[in-house]
Amino acid sequence: MSEKKDNREHAFDFELAEIVGLEKAILLKNVSYWCEENARKRSKPYLKNGHYWTSESLRSLSEKYRYFKRSSISRWMKEMEAAELVIVNRATAEVNYYRTGPVYDRWRSGE
Repeated sequence: MSEKKDNREHAFDFELAEIVGLEKAILLKNVSYWCEENARKRSKPYLKNGHYWTSESLRSLSEKYRYFKRSSISRWMKEMEAAELVIVNRATAEVNYYRTGPVYDRWRSGE
């Protein structure tokens, strides 16, 4: 077995999954994780308007989560944006910047 396997484990918060659904919980965990990583590293390209963001395209998300349809990911991200679980800053070349939204942040902090 010579092929290296990376990124085979995907995580989610089961309490959040009970509220928003498994698929959205997985996507939210991804956004939250990378925003926190960018903050931890103080990654200047991802610091915008006082917040750390992460960037993804729908294509990259569908490659990362091969068990989800791209159209479903697009729909879930739009639904989460409408519910203020994520904030989306649309960029060029189909790459969006994401950060967790106020509803998710309040839920996570227990407010």
